[in-house]
Amino acid sequence: MTYRVGWVLVGDQITGSSRITAYHTHNYLIKQGIMSSILVPQNQPQPYFDYYPVINPQQPLDFDIVVFQKVRGNSILEAINLCKKRGIPTIYELDDYRPESGRMGRQCDTIVVPAEYIKQKMFYGHPNTIVIQQGHETPPNKYKTEYKHQNKACYVYSAKFIPDDLLPTIKESGWELTTIGRHKTDTYIWNLDTLYDYVMRCDIGIVPADVSSEEGRAKSWNRAILFMSLGLPVIVSVVPEYYNIVRNGINGFIAYTKADWIKYLNLLKDPVLCEKMGRQAREDSKNFTTEWACEKYHKLFHKIVREKWTTL
Repeated sequence: MTYRVGWVLVGDQITGSSRITAYHTHNYLIKQGIMSSILVPQNQPQPYFDYYPVINPQQPLDFDIVVFQKVRGNSILEAINLCKKRGIPTIYELDDYRPESGRMGRQCDTIVVPAEYIKQKMFYGHPNTIVIQQGHETPPNKYKTEYKHQNKACYVYSAKFIPDDLLPTIKESGWELTTIGRHKTDTYIWNLDTLYDYVMRCDIGIVPADVSSEEGRAKSWNRAILFMSLGLPVIVSVVPEYYNIVRNGINGFIAYTKADWIKYLNLLKDPVLCEKMGRQAREDSKNFTTEWACEKYHKLFHKIVREKWTTL
């Protein structure tokens, strides 16, 4: 069965959430013979986050199913309502904890999120909220093969988001911190062409989060699985979704306290342990690719369209 799916996105392929969720799935669907189209303004602004694209609300009406990815605004709401009037199923995809986007999402027939925590906290009571974790987009030929321990820890997202009390902890533990992000203070500016090589120069990946906040606890496993797919053991904060991929003491560590961070940073100074856990991390993350996630979207879309057609 074929069908037509349209995507209304928060940004272009530079925007991680759109690229990982929508563009990869869009390309996957086309390979499966599905008619998939990206519906974004021709002269779309370039800021990293553009939540309010101005679209022609009539445009999505040419599809069997329409996905609204993280966007909001009057033209989006109008498009959702027009789809409903025409009987076109709508999906809202949200990749992080954004209550303002959550209110928009509740207007759609189905909601897709990458973490159970987001589902429970933001969409409890919505009858069709689905969890589809984000797959890693690491090329199959990119992973560590040589483990020359250098006491380098890597963080991807921007150093300004690392909790203040953790920075001195890392330094005092003897680790050199490499950060990859979009802030001028980062070691390297984020670029998909160079990201993997910069990460593989490091020994471990760290993924701290402010778990005192809803936003911190609602994180997806995206950055953790990036490190793991490249063969790095990880140290992560106590984020619920990390329990689905990080096996404590096997492929990484889950740090509950500052003392845990110190303990695990010291343990991973052992190059033998670091390599053993890094190789296990890669093995455990092998199957969780973007294609794995795309297949889940394909099955969901197929189910929704089939149910729509059987009720006509």
